[in-house]
Amino acid sequence: MTRALLALAVALLATIALLAPAAAAGADPTGLVLVPVGQRPLSDRAAAAAVVRSPWEPRPRNVRATHRVPSAAALRAFHRQS
Repeated sequence: MTRALLALAVALLATIALLAPAAAAGADPTGLVLVPVGQRPLSDRAAAAAVVRSPWEPRPRNVRATHRVPSAAALRAFHRQS
């Protein structure tokens, strides 16, 4: 029973962690941020300022892949194929 309660608590905290940034950004219940038709997109600087960074990783074994940065050569190869 204790494991079930722990699992429920973790699931609840994960849900709160995912929904809190959307609520702060003025999102609707689905997490979408609605803007008027014709509104121009945010600038790169404004979009970057709106990012809420969190150290939380739902899959701890995925940390290495999440933080991988491709080399300049890998990026060039990717752009040649795209």
